[in-house]
Amino acid sequence: MAEIVCPLCRKEFKEEIQACDRCGTDLTLLISLHRDARSLVKQAEEVMSADAALAASLIEQAQSLWPEVPQPPAREVPRDEGKAAGVYREKTQVVPRVKGWHKLGLWIGIGVLVGLLMGITMSFKSQLDESAQLLAERKSQIAVLETELAGTQRVAQEEIQALRVELGMLMTTNSELMVKLREQQSLLDVYRFRNIRDSAFLIDDPGRFHELKESRELLSLEHSLLDGAMRTGAIQLFEEASEKHGQWDPARRAKLLASLELWPTGYQVDDVYFFLAELSERDDPLQAIAWYEKVLEITHGWWYHDDALYAIGRLKASLGDYQGAVEAYRQVLRDWPKSEGARLARIALREMEVSTAGF
Repeated sequence: MAEIVCPLCRKEFKEEIQACDRCGTDLTLLISLHRDARSLVKQAEEVMSADAALAASLIEQAQSLWPEVPQPPAREVPRDEGKAAGVYREKTQVVPRVKGWHKLGLWIGIGVLVGLLMGITMSFKSQLDESAQLLAERKSQIAVLETELAGTQRVAQEEIQALRVELGMLMTTNSELMVKLREQQSLLDVYRFRNIRDSAFLIDDPGRFHELKESRELLSLEHSLLDGAMRTGAIQLFEEASEKHGQWDPARRAKLLASLELWPTGYQVDDVYFFLAELSERDDPLQAIAWYEKVLEITHGWWYHDDALYAIGRLKASLGDYQGAVEAYRQVLRDWPKSEGARLARIALREMEVSTAGF
């Protein structure tokens, strides 16, 4: 007997099994047909010698159940017997009819395949429905989260705005407190200077004492103490800077600038401008010229005018401005002909080969 072949995936099996181990097709019907066909073939073999016609009939029935059963052996019929029967043939051969059992297997396979496809389709549809439901739930959750986020952002913006307002108020309050603290510190420094005459603190920020006078209504005693401290401090700083007259010293420059800031209209300002000009000649000639010109604007500092004019001419000559230097030298000769500055100006003009006739 032939092997059992799965009608769906066409896998062959040497033994009888209930279902295909490849595609899962039920093989019970095929096994039953295979057994019945095998039983008929066995019966045909048993009666073959006694009744060939019955054996052929059994073989035909077996082939109707399982077409691949072996063909029965051909039986020779004697010639005389054939003639007596009116039929002459060399051999009697039974031609089995092939039934369409394989069609049944094919339809079974198609049915199984259709069932599988329907099962896969239903499973896919079920999964698709679950995915659609899950997607709808996710969209709903996202919408809720977006609403909550919008609310949180709105609340956060309101809180940020409130914090900004509060911060602005704190900064304003802090600025006001810093101004008051600065005023109190300035008043304390005034009292300290009155008691110990230490002018070091005046150098760092002398302008704050003017701010104190402008930003606060002082008592009469406070006003008097403040003016006295500013003038006394200016003179003390000027005197300390004058001890090193002619020497270049950053500390000396700082004291002169502080003195000028504390008392810009005091009697010492001509000296202060002149000393600052001297200190600036080396590193900033243009600033030195500006300081010397400030000296010339102060009437009560006339004794510096000849030296200031000569210094302006000297600095302009060093910068290449010979015309400006000649004008400064001639102004010394014209305004202060008998001064030391005039003598030095004549020497400078002769070195420049400029005539001094008429002076």
